[in-house]
Amino acid sequence: MIMALMGVAAFAILGAMTANLAAGEGLTEAWLALAAVPAAVLLRHRPVLVGLGIAAGGFWLRWVLAAIPETADQLIVGRAALDTVLAGGDPYGIGYAVSEPPGSPYVYGPLALLTSALRVHGEVLAATGTMVVLALTRSFLTLGIFGGFTFVVQLGSLVTGPRLSVHHV
Repeated sequence: MIMALMGVAAFAILGAMTANLAAGEGLTEAWLALAAVPAAVLLRHRPVLVGLGIAAGGFWLRWVLAAIPETADQLIVGRAALDTVLAGGDPYGIGYAVSEPPGSPYVYGPLALLTSALRVHGEVLAATGTMVVLALTRSFLTLGIFGGFTFVVQLGSLVTGPRLSVHHV
């Protein structure tokens, strides 16, 4: 139970930071992700439910952030790599002109080809699946960090664009 509550605390702190940054971009609904915190505390005697509560909050942060226009190179290059595969080619060892700056290779595995085809929402679903696995394996601290930490949330939904950055004053 202590580790579950540590995961909740990590999510509460990191999720609040992420929600605050999202709210600065006009996405105030990101704050709803923190409803997972009191729910998880109330469910503290059912650790897997605590984890699933954190996963639900992490999902919501990612879903809200998916509204920001896509700037993630891995998704853009992933779709170009998928086009290469569908044309009968090998996606590896090529510099893709669609990347910023041009020439980035596709360095991910075959599963990323599928999620890149689904765009940002595919990444959100993949991250949610990861959080569910973390909840079921009772990896609460990892789940709390993965669920709420700004940079992980951004990587799981749309990534490092200039729109959502840490240097807000």
